[in-house]
Amino acid sequence: MEERLCYCGYRCDLCPAYVENLKTDEDRERVSRDWAKYYDHHEDPADVDCKGCKAGLEEGNTTCKVRPCAIERGASTCAECGDFACDVLQKQMDAIEPIARKHGNEMPRGDYDRYIAPYKSRQRLSKLRP
Repeated sequence: MEERLCYCGYRCDLCPAYVENLKTDEDRERVSRDWAKYYDHHEDPADVDCKGCKAGLEEGNTTCKVRPCAIERGASTCAECGDFACDVLQKQMDAIEPIARKHGNEMPRGDYDRYIAPYKSRQRLSKLRP
């Protein structure tokens, strides 16, 4: 699958909850279990089915705080924005760091690649800055 970048710099193509990465019910169950383990976030496996923030307005990640601003500004990513990195984006980018510090050393490499790497967006967006 080709790289799919969210407005905030997250990588849909690497995200375990992205619909194209979910092949079986077991995949959804694993994501639900591991989100609880690493993020203390409890999601019913039936609800693990993200279409990404760039899907249609009603289909995409409607809970994202970054998405509405990027859509309003017509940006393909927040790297294009004159207000980079605003407080909303900063909070989104900072959210992964405590989890990476808490679990990073003890995580199996595959789990790190699934649950940390897709969300390390700061460097991705910085490289895209004009």
